[in-house]
Amino acid sequence: MVAWEKITCPKSCGGLGLRDVTVLNQAMTLKVLWKLASKEYEGTLWVQVLTVKYLSKAPLWLADKPSRCSKLWAAVLEAREVLKPHIKWIIGNGERCSLVGEPWHEFWLHFLQLTRGSFAGYVKDFIDIDSVQWDTGKLVQVLGLHAALYIVCVFQQPPLKHNSRDRLIFKPAASGNFSFKGACDMIEAAVNQSPVDSGIWKIVWKCSDEDDAMHALFLCTRAKQCWLASDLGLRVDVLPQQARCKEVYEGKKIVIQQVLRDACSLHTLTKCIGGQSRRRGITINNTTHSIRQIPVIGKYCKMDGSYKEGGGAGWAYTFYENNELIQYGIRAGDATSPLHAELLALNAALHDALLIGWLEAIFYTDCEVISKVLNGVLPPEAVDWRVYLLFLDIISVFKQHENLICCYAPRELLTQEHELANIARVRELNVTGYTFPWFQPQ
Repeated sequence: MVAWEKITCPKSCGGLGLRDVTVLNQAMTLKVLWKLASKEYEGTLWVQVLTVKYLSKAPLWLADKPSRCSKLWAAVLEAREVLKPHIKWIIGNGERCSLVGEPWHEFWLHFLQLTRGSFAGYVKDFIDIDSVQWDTGKLVQVLGLHAALYIVCVFQQPPLKHNSRDRLIFKPAASGNFSFKGACDMIEAAVNQSPVDSGIWKIVWKCSDEDDAMHALFLCTRAKQCWLASDLGLRVDVLPQQARCKEVYEGKKIVIQQVLRDACSLHTLTKCIGGQSRRRGITINNTTHSIRQIPVIGKYCKMDGSYKEGGGAGWAYTFYENNELIQYGIRAGDATSPLHAELLALNAALHDALLIGWLEAIFYTDCEVISKVLNGVLPPEAVDWRVYLLFLDIISVFKQHENLICCYAPRELLTQEHELANIARVRELNVTGYTFPWFQPQ
């Protein structure tokens, strides 16, 4: 017999990776609470029933537990304290988030208690339409002088993004959407269920895996023959094996699509001349993963970001016209993720490009997420919520200037910008110029 505490340990700690039933139940309850708080399910019958029965006298975050209520509602009320620190409203058009009673600033709960739970109106109702500034008269009338001063001083400009809706964010998930796994991890962290992680168990579990999708699609002898005999003529007998080794010994997750693209790059693109395959004249589509050539005529910008957890961030950009360097910039600052650093590079490049009068140019980045969002392949809501608002600002600039284009470029074409970004991060430099300075090694 093995103790339940050991069975529920992660595989990396010697357990079986099973979730504790109590944790699963609490995560399910948090999901119900999230659906009530996010206002995404207001039209559903079960939300309407709970609202009419339990929320007619007080809002969700102040509702008291009735003497007689269902077990589900009792569990939802108990889950409020767990969820409160991990949610936040991001203001878009201000039409869904109320001025009080919604977690969009630090003192939201204090304001809710100040107004005794009465509905004061949505954020947009306290903004003057003509001046796009806070209506201080309404704020003082509803919140009082001190609370109104807090709003005006902290948010000097109303945080409106007219082209997007107000959105409730679940902080443990990078996307901002509620994640059942993120909820379980959050609950386990709250009760200090953090066993010691031993790296040896990861290798043991990886080596004990039976045939997986990688073997079925690539490593099987028949699969290798099929790929080689196909129109693509791929030899996958080397690359996937290397990828498998990386997964086992380096902990890198294998993405089958990426392995296939790498195989195409190594074995097919080298056979292509002008995009045409020598086998049956097949055209290789110019996807975001194929090798793009930087133009030698016209205006273009190359940029990159550098991020290290606990070590700050740096970003760099270079402007070229007819393949001649006309300006560069390097910056250092704070970022929350590598994506944030890349966005800061693009934001700085856009700002300076407009200052020098560039209204038609191509901006090259090695971040696929940025390229996909700006070209409409991914919605902005799919990105890390911490950079969501910055994404919206950049999208608005590209919409205003339709001749500014953002494209993906492989890292090997942005090596100079990558080195400059690293230098900016390590040395905390903020430099703009027209000829590259000579950085002496420290």
